[in-house]
Amino acid sequence: MREVQVSTEYVETLCEKMLEWVKKEDSYTIPQFLQWKGIGYPYLKYIIYTYPQAHNAFEVMKAILCNRWFSLAMRKDELPQHRAKMLMRYLRLYDSHALDVEEEAKKSVAEAETKVQMQYLAEYYDRSELTEPYKGIYDQNIDKRRSSKKAK
Repeated sequence: MREVQVSTEYVETLCEKMLEWVKKEDSYTIPQFLQWKGIGYPYLKYIIYTYPQAHNAFEVMKAILCNRWFSLAMRKDELPQHRAKMLMRYLRLYDSHALDVEEEAKKSVAEAETKVQMQYLAEYYDRSELTEPYKGIYDQNIDKRRSSKKAK
């Protein structure tokens, strides 16, 4: 998105509107806020990532929505499957802490996998000498009629 000039008064007003909207009993999703305020998500996203106070207000709004979805889940003894899926989706979307922990876990797993792969590539297993029991298995399975290589 190209750079948009936004006044600090507008950002402050938007933060107040976010916190005002989330206090309503029927506020459940961010698209409801976007419709209520009459702005698009790319514009809101630009403001959130550009202005720290807007980012903070957005995170507070997400935390309140997460609590609302969580308390809804805890109040209901039984939910139809499609509603339970929707509930879990929004809980996952709005729980910033759980999302952060999950991303950190994925990063550490990816780093560990990369490290193992690099070690594997550095060891040159194709050049190493076969040892028992693998040498015996290789000798038994080699097709001596077609192979010009001798078993080591």
